Amino acid sequence: MIWGKTEETNLKQATENILHTLEQIGHKLGYKCRRQWPIKGAIIDLVWYLPIMSSASKIFGCKELLIAGFEIESGDR
Repeated sequence: MIWGKTEETNLKQATENILHTLEQIGHKLGYKCRRQWPIKGAIIDLVWYLPIMSSASKIFGCKELLIAGFEIESGDR
């Protein structure tokens, strides 16, 4: 599909609106939110996570507990 400038702008704005809404929901549920969460071989658009206390992070080997990840497919790739 060939996208015009207006459609591309609308698509980017729609994606931004979805991410912003998911961030608001995550914060209301008590989670921290981060965009562009790196994982092996990819990057997740948005995640909800909880920080892990320092003593537990030594046991689990990480500082954050991933709760949910969101990948927004806009069709422009």
